[in-house]
Amino acid sequence: MEAQDNRKYFVSWYRLDGQDRYLIWWTGDYNDAVWVDAKRQIPVFTTIGQAQDFARQRGIPLETAEPELQNLDWVKHWLQHPTSAINTEECLMGWNFFIDVADGTGRPFAGQRGKIRKAWRGKIYDKLFFGTSTGMLLAPEGTARYIPRWNKAEKKFLAKVLTQGLRIFREHMQLL
Repeated sequence: MEAQDNRKYFVSWYRLDGQDRYLIWWTGDYNDAVWVDAKRQIPVFTTIGQAQDFARQRGIPLETAEPELQNLDWVKHWLQHPTSAINTEECLMGWNFFIDVADGTGRPFAGQRGKIRKAWRGKIYDKLFFGTSTGMLLAPEGTARYIPRWNKAEKKFLAKVLTQGLRIFREHMQLL
């Protein structure tokens, strides 16, 4: 597997249900995903040290970068109040996290696949991306900050994507 040979592994930090947890995430030449075991479960750890020990025991070479918080509690809160304002940074982080969960577990994910939803996905994902500070880096100098406006149908689709992603993650996470 040539693509696997070029993978880099990291400890990833997330917060969900008020609990900080860690998992192993990898990036490769062609895609990114969370690390899963043979049963497609995502090992989850209460400390970085536990994740590092787990990786060492399995011969997974971890990079030394400090993990950045992925606040899934924001996603959970927004799903409870989907008419509230959308924080594009947090929302995009959640969407990308769930893409990596779907890739690792092999689960279909509305935020990633499916011909019928492709146009919606692209439109909404792009609105999120260009509403972030990273998206603004691609804008010509002097461009005013883009603040996306969301209609009811877009928020409904976004809620569907995040609900499904959170459900897939919860179904596959295994606290060790």
